[in-house]
Amino acid sequence: ELARMTAIATGLTAPIMVIGGFGGTGKTWLASQWAHEHMADFPDGQFYVNLRGFDPVDEPITPLAALRGFLEALAVPSSAIPTHVAGCAALYRSLVAGKRMLVLIDNARGADQVLPLLPGGDTCTVLVTSRHQLTGLLAAHGAHLIALDVFDTSDARGYLVRALGADRVAAEPAAVDGLLRHCAGLPLALAII
Repeated sequence: ELARMTAIATGLTAPIMVIGGFGGTGKTWLASQWAHEHMADFPDGQFYVNLRGFDPVDEPITPLAALRGFLEALAVPSSAIPTHVAGCAALYRSLVAGKRMLVLIDNARGADQVLPLLPGGDTCTVLVTSRHQLTGLLAAHGAHLIALDVFDTSDARGYLVRALGADRVAAEPAAVDGLLRHCAGLPLALAII
């Protein structure tokens, strides 16, 4: 997946990549890892916002709140920040125009939460994570879907070998089989274990 993301980012101007999959498949890890590995590709900076689209406790972040956060990060005085989404989006797009930046939008519930946060132009790269495929972004904005799923048994076992060491995994095959069964291939569960 990391190699595919790099190929997409290398081959396109202003790519939008949607990393989709259900909870625990490693969407945020993948986006963060790719962003970290490619930090030098974005000399004008990186934005990150957790939209909390699937948070069981807190309300999702509105596009207006996310845009205000971006504008504050761009050193816009609070008195100069518009009070409506369209005004904030226009100011944000004008300030990042021509800049090479990465915008990482995490935990989006739907395309409507993401659309105002797209920087426009052809110099920024956007990574979006969601439990939904956000087909609106795929169809209308040419976004590329990076679909994540659970590990198969072989990949899950390989993950445990890398984390715990081959000798330890080989020493307790029954315990490892139980862990693999209970984790059901979820990368997050395996990482916690």
